[in-house]
Amino acid sequence: MRFIRRIFLGDKINRSSLFWWGLPVIATLVVFFMVTWPAWQSYRLKRDLYQEKLELLVKYQAKLSQSKSDFKKELSKGQKLEKKIFIGLDPYIIVSELEKEIDAIPELSLRSFRIIKRENLTDQIQKVKLLLILDGDIKGLLNFLDKLSKSNKALHISRLTIISRRYRSDYILSVNLEIEALYSVKRL
Repeated sequence: MRFIRRIFLGDKINRSSLFWWGLPVIATLVVFFMVTWPAWQSYRLKRDLYQEKLELLVKYQAKLSQSKSDFKKELSKGQKLEKKIFIGLDPYIIVSELEKEIDAIPELSLRSFRIIKRENLTDQIQKVKLLLILDGDIKGLLNFLDKLSKSNKALHISRLTIISRRYRSDYILSVNLEIEALYSVKRL
């Protein structure tokens, strides 16, 4: 303490001593302000950023767990819809499957068919309108309509026209049936 008092408060200030004693203090301050302070600021910034990202991660995980259950519900809806839609290379797959149902009924036969209209509902799903012309009797028609109503496919009968005609000694029904069905080229 006496030494410092003698250097700074003495009658004769020794400038070289003052320089040699002040140089380390100034060097320390320069190092502090040039290296330590920016490093500390960078550390604080990174720590705050880390805390923000950690909070966002927690929120994201909570949202992810919530949306996971929603996704499973939507996936099950998609799978149910996929079972109802006719899937094939072209819409004639609908006629093919309906023809199998008609062939299983001996009282009914498919005379002709025509695709009337195709309408895109989405980029994958189309609504196809068909005209089926059937010959048979009322029992066969009722069996076919019952099979369509019990079918799990997305079918809608938009028009049903029944014409009775006499063929030899029997009466035969000629049925014009317009059906709308959902169709997709590929699986959903």
